[in-house]
Amino acid sequence: MQKVLILTHFFPPCNLTAAQRSWSWTQDLHQFGYHPIIVTRHWTNGPEQHSIKHEKHEHFEIYFIPCPTTIKERFLTSSPKKALRTLSKAISFFELVIQNLFLGAIPYRSILRFADNFLTQNKDITKLIISANPFSYFGFGYLLNKKHRTSWIADYRDDWNTSNINRTGLLYGFLKKLESSNEKRWLQNAACFTSVSPAYVAKIQAFIKRPGHVLLNGYNDQEIGQLVPQQAFPEFTIVYNGTLYETQPIELFLSGLKLVWDRHKELPVKLYFLGLAANPDQTERVKKILTGYLHHITITERVNRAEALAIQQKAALMLLVSHSSVKGIPSSKLYEYIGLQKPILVCPNDHDIIEQTISQYGDGCICENAEAVYSYVVKSASEYNPNTMHEINKEKGTQEFSRKKQTGVLAALLDSL
Repeated sequence: MQKVLILTHFFPPCNLTAAQRSWSWTQDLHQFGYHPIIVTRHWTNGPEQHSIKHEKHEHFEIYFIPCPTTIKERFLTSSPKKALRTLSKAISFFELVIQNLFLGAIPYRSILRFADNFLTQNKDITKLIISANPFSYFGFGYLLNKKHRTSWIADYRDDWNTSNINRTGLLYGFLKKLESSNEKRWLQNAACFTSVSPAYVAKIQAFIKRPGHVLLNGYNDQEIGQLVPQQAFPEFTIVYNGTLYETQPIELFLSGLKLVWDRHKELPVKLYFLGLAANPDQTERVKKILTGYLHHITITERVNRAEALAIQQKAALMLLVSHSSVKGIPSSKLYEYIGLQKPILVCPNDHDIIEQTISQYGDGCICENAEAVYSYVVKSASEYNPNTMHEINKEKGTQEFSRKKQTGVLAALLDSL
């Protein structure tokens, strides 16, 4: 069994979606001959967060490393008022500039120090995976390779300087030049990189001149396979899981849904935003669009994984909103919806990986305009039977999109190092 060191900022008990990617590797890499050793930051509060915590499991190990809070984190904790968000962005900008000039100024530099000492003491570990963001972690891979000659894979959950979602302004132009230079320099000694879609891989590969491979997010087949069947919601309920971004034109879908509510008051159609309340700006955006229709919707704070999965199981339809004029963003929720074997409404079409995936999955509809949304929802709601239990069919051919399948892809890359 070969050991592989994995550096990742996000890992359970962190409940952000990013934590699920590296977590899945710990569950399945042993089946491909690897013993993963995770190095991450502390994600709990209490006395234990000030010392290194080591957890040893049957097939993997975790080291939780103390990291001081950033200026921005301290500021947000003490000053949560909405009016102060502009100052928060200024602090974030300042921190990014300093961190890109001096890796030693990164608040989580203790991760690098630990990895450096660990590799010094464990000469048998020759392979390393670094999952980003934060993208400064790639600087760690660069330095560890130079010192220890460790072959490393850079895992991009998102693209960095090739992103089409650009920050604007003169100061951010300066930051982009700085980050672009670092991305090319830090990645020059990576064996290869992975990212979540062919479009991302193509962009990043052209930019950093390193070989790239697609490593989908996938769904957690173990977790979903253990779910208890749930009784469906009595109303025809459409669920959107997670936050929204400005580049997602949800107005298109909501316009179609308002047509349903206006023309078919007899249909009990509900819209459920799971976790959206964690983003006040996007919550206000949705509420403003749906003024006069708010009695049809539910918006919740973030909930734990078990509750989130149970709510999605009860749904009649899952909503996926593509990013406008941006390709290569499949969104982790796409694969979770597929793993749950729920019908998916996509609006608008990305004409890229989401369209391809939905076509392969076979249980979804892509709507380009409000009238298409209206027609699909009315037809689906008219045929809806709430007196059913949602069970996962383990024989259904969705394993291609599982995290286990993708871990096999990662293991093959490790084999090639």
